[in-house]
Amino acid sequence: MKTFPSPSALFARLDPRERRVVLGGAALSAASLILVLAVMPLSARWSAREDSIAAKRQQLGRLTALVGSTGSVQRSVDSLRAERASRTGRVLTGDTPSLAAATLQELLRDYAEASRVDLEDVDVGGAPATDSTGLTAIPARLSADGDVHGLTELLWQIEHGEKLLIVDELRVIARTPRGDGLQRLSWTIRLRGPFVTGGS
Repeated sequence: MKTFPSPSALFARLDPRERRVVLGGAALSAASLILVLAVMPLSARWSAREDSIAAKRQQLGRLTALVGSTGSVQRSVDSLRAERASRTGRVLTGDTPSLAAATLQELLRDYAEASRVDLEDVDVGGAPATDSTGLTAIPARLSADGDVHGLTELLWQIEHGEKLLIVDELRVIARTPRGDGLQRLSWTIRLRGPFVTGGS
């Protein structure tokens, strides 16, 4: 059986120049292995660690800013809640649309009395309808007569009163002046009052 010489025996047979080439190749292979198996994974782990630290620093900065601004955020929330409460306080409420319509009818009668006009009719019998804003509104028609001051006062009451009312149509008819020379007016106002169920 033929035996092969050992690598050390083969290496010993080489001349010095060939030995240097073999040693250089072995050193280059060893350096490549170290680079691929040790340095590159270590570099990747180091880079991932640095990215993680940078992300944690950014997160800590955001949290610190958030904690520092809690006072102003709370003031903004309180302001928005107060504004919402003032708005919803002006909307008609009732357990049913019929109860809200009765409230609207009574409110319009009070406005007419405060304006010193002769109220002929307040009709709130129409079906509630939802408008483009998503609010359900109760329609109403008010007929009255009086002078121009009474009409102006009534319109002011409707606009600035305790509940939000939207005037859709106003028709005014001038009547023959009375013996005292004052011009009498008759008018019909079509309006609607936004409505929510109960206290929601």
